[in-house]
Amino acid sequence: MFFKSYKQDAYLSDAIKNKDVNAVEQNRQTLTEYAKLGHADLRGVKNINEVASLKLAGDKMLRAYESYSQKEASLMKDFFKKEERFNQVKNSFDTM
Repeated sequence: MFFKSYKQDAYLSDAIKNKDVNAVEQNRQTLTEYAKLGHADLRGVKNINEVASLKLAGDKMLRAYESYSQKEASLMKDFFKKEERFNQVKNSFDTM
């Protein structure tokens, strides 16, 4: 339940590093979906040896992934779109 989100976060980080708007959006949506599925799966898991810390840590990390994908990654995607548009206008202006 955690590994899919972890791996998807790595894909999202690569997309952000490469400033690939389409990949950022695709990986952002998938990370949100995996984090939500992880929450649902985690609810059915019992505490290990009566200790809830591992379950709690997993829950916090999944919430962090969900928040990151919905807020910060979305802002990055919007920034990359605007940056791309700005560069197009700038290049057009420079050729005049």
